Amino acid sequence: YIGNKPALAIDGMTIWNFIKPVSVFGFKALQVTGWEDKPDKVFFWRGPGTSPPLHFTVVVDSDIKTVEAVLRRDGHVKTIVSKADPPADRQTEISCYAK
Repeated sequence: YIGNKPALAIDGMTIWNFIKPVSVFGFKALQVTGWEDKPDKVFFWRGPGTSPPLHFTVVVDSDIKTVEAVLRRDGHVKTIVSKADPPADRQTEISCYAK
């Protein structure tokens, strides 16, 4: 469902484009990234520097207000929603962090 190489690497983290249709909470998923402390060096690895928390982030094709409303309606109040980076009008990040 994702390409065979990262589309981007921002702050040392790999970002992968979906090449087959994927839906997340009913929204078209565009990209995926994440980080784990014991990466396989294929998908979710990070370059040198301060490590982020364990997480998984999907960029969806929708504005932030719509995504927030759907997640709140469906009871996902602790899910973190933010503008995509780099920002785009209709792209929103949905992130889940490990406890």
